[in-house]
Amino acid sequence: MKNLLVCLFTLVISVSVAQAKGTSSLSRGGYGFLFPDANSFLNGGQMATTSGTAVEAFYKRHDHLKTQTLSPSIVWGSGKVGLGAYVNRTGNSLTGNDSSHTDTMGAGLGVSLAQGRVTAGGTFTRSIDTAQSNDGTVSAALNYNGSKSQGFHMGAGFSTSLNSRSGAETKSATLAMGWGFSMATIEANYQLKDLDHTSNNYKASGYLNFGGSNYYASTGYSYDRPTKQSAVSGRLGYIMGNVDFSVHSEHTVQTGQTPYYGATLRAAF
Repeated sequence: MKNLLVCLFTLVISVSVAQAKGTSSLSRGGYGFLFPDANSFLNGGQMATTSGTAVEAFYKRHDHLKTQTLSPSIVWGSGKVGLGAYVNRTGNSLTGNDSSHTDTMGAGLGVSLAQGRVTAGGTFTRSIDTAQSNDGTVSAALNYNGSKSQGFHMGAGFSTSLNSRSGAETKSATLAMGWGFSMATIEANYQLKDLDHTSNNYKASGYLNFGGSNYYASTGYSYDRPTKQSAVSGRLGYIMGNVDFSVHSEHTVQTGQTPYYGATLRAAF
């Protein structure tokens, strides 16, 4: 696992330095379900809207909890088909083979239909630690997109855990609606976190994204039940040809909480 993380991170740095020539088109910075960042794996169907290849290293940390996360990923799309894979390590230390960290891996696939007006796809994530509570989580998504990514958008998603050791699978569902403008997107999401226990067990979110030729910015707000916790997030990125760099932060609005923060480096070609 350590060698795989090092290899993928090295690939990001190498491609970034080289600033490979080529034409790419991808969604940058979005937190939401309908307009997610190309390397986020939040909606498998929307991976099909990517044209080109994007290699990213995502890093975040939490000083109070003394945890760090490193997640290298690679995605590719033709505008009709998109796919990608990532690995993730979270823990007090990102090196070594002790039990101070957890490792996961995931993949996604999406297809575009009706000249991009409809996309469908799925993602799969699984722990690769020795102790596992299930065999992973699989998600599916179906989306309606406005013409040329503008106008009204709508999407729905479903996910379930597989072969849970407790014998009960956790199933969730997401409904999202939004609108795309020439340089901005806005969306609202509603997620039932457990379809077997729906009473006051949901997460409602809203997201706003902006993007230009050399920058992108995203912000989000979510409210969770039954915890009654609100959270805010933000990401600001700068695009330098084939390379973009961003800083990001997430904070739970509650007394005693401190924010996560981090950075990303991506090459697209």
